[in-house]
Amino acid sequence: MTEETSKQQKQIDLFEYVVNLWDRRMFIIKCVGVFAVIGLITYIVRPRKYEASASLLPSLSSTSAGLDGNLGSLASLAGVNLGGSMSSDINPELYPTVSKSVPYLLELINIPFSWEDYDTPKTMLQYAKADTVKGLKEYTIGLPYIIMNALFPPKVDELENGTSPLLAIGGDGKGKTEYRILTPHERKAIFMVSEMVNVDIDPNTDLIKVTVETPERLLSAQLAQAAVNLLQSYIIKYKTAQSTENVEFIEKSYEDAKVEYERAREELYAYTDKHRYMVSDRSEIEYHRLSDSFDIASSVFKTIAEQLSKARIAVKAETPVFSVLEPVVLPKEKSSPKFIMTMFVSCFLGGMFGVGFVLCQIAYKQVVNEYNLFKKKEKLTNEEV
Repeated sequence: MTEETSKQQKQIDLFEYVVNLWDRRMFIIKCVGVFAVIGLITYIVRPRKYEASASLLPSLSSTSAGLDGNLGSLASLAGVNLGGSMSSDINPELYPTVSKSVPYLLELINIPFSWEDYDTPKTMLQYAKADTVKGLKEYTIGLPYIIMNALFPPKVDELENGTSPLLAIGGDGKGKTEYRILTPHERKAIFMVSEMVNVDIDPNTDLIKVTVETPERLLSAQLAQAAVNLLQSYIIKYKTAQSTENVEFIEKSYEDAKVEYERAREELYAYTDKHRYMVSDRSEIEYHRLSDSFDIASSVFKTIAEQLSKARIAVKAETPVFSVLEPVVLPKEKSSPKFIMTMFVSCFLGGMFGVGFVLCQIAYKQVVNEYNLFKKKEKLTNEEV
């Protein structure tokens, strides 16, 4: 009997909630309307953004030819490894890391782009300098920065040159080292670009997705293409760094060997022309000495030339090739804000707010009634005692 009574009481309470919600339906509808108006205003005020993207698939060579011969021993003495290359697999996490690195962003903010508000191309750094904080925002959110700049003005050479005038002593004691200091405009431009450019990697297919979202259509496409090109160049530079170092070392050895080869050849030819009709043991000895020197220089020169060709081939073999699966396309429609999504979320939040407010009122009244009933029972109990 008690369980049936409890079930009936719960049904009555639930029915009471439904009845109260129906009675307050106009209030809930008004809440939905208010939130819809707020959503509409938000949609109108929010800046339009356009998204441009590109999909790349890197194709990497598995191995590269090693550099054999005595030149490897010579290079090892100089601290350069001319052996087989390392594995060509690149960690997929490298791509997003490169896109957020300061050198990458510094180079990206100095690439000129065409803007709708400017007649001439401007870089993101120039845009950051021109996009100064004005009006209400300047004297509300930006007020602490104004006060700090007034009390502690930044040094002129730091703002203009972007490098610190001070030099820190290196730990190895070999000299002084300059440390790069970003200017406020550079920091602002880097923050803007890092928010606009996003690089994602599909862990299953290793597909690289570069996405750019800016307030202008043409700027989105330009920035996306520049981000893709710069990302490719950084990855190629990283992947071929060892092979490029090998080529530079061999080129230097090649130039030295070429000079020695030409010198030995000129000495041999000059001596041969001078002693063409002279026959003596001394002249024969000198001729053989010069001939041997020329043969050695010629052999070294040809060997290094062959190794130089191999090294250059190795650089090409290790250079990653990016297959563009989805090129950058000029966006036609804005990516955000979405009118339907904005209004749906606003109306949903308005309905939730209205229903929640009514339910809180009902719960509050029940708590007050229970409290008053408890006080009455307590008072009657005290009077009986």
